[in-house]
Amino acid sequence: MRSVLYLETSYLLPRLKSLGVQMCLPQVSVTSLLPPAAICDTANALLPMSSILVRRYIVKGRVQGVGFRWYVLREASLLTLRGWVRNTGDGHVEVLAAGPQEQHDALYAILQRGSRGSRVDTIERLDEPGIDATTLATFQIEGAW
Repeated sequence: MRSVLYLETSYLLPRLKSLGVQMCLPQVSVTSLLPPAAICDTANALLPMSSILVRRYIVKGRVQGVGFRWYVLREASLLTLRGWVRNTGDGHVEVLAAGPQEQHDALYAILQRGSRGSRVDTIERLDEPGIDATTLATFQIEGAW
């Protein structure tokens, strides 16, 4: 267990810093069974709700059947965003994410880059002020099973 946590920490910290994300260092023991994303997710709860944005992204291109949702899940979890990602019926991928502006900026760059094997042509960004960020769970894939 200790080696797994060490590997995750050694990967996560430089990755988050490179994306310009404010660090949230959990105050837990090394033997904790919680994944780092779940521990750090409490950081968003400490922010004023006025600084939490809910935004919908529609990603168009070759983004289905290439691991794009799993890529978004991993990267959004590292950013401690809340929300979900899912395929749409018309061949696109839809992302609903809640978090501070800096994390949305980093997510947009990640979506533009895309996963290996994908091709991102366009991304539509829509603010969703009518959706309460507190109703969104930790980031997940919808409809994957």
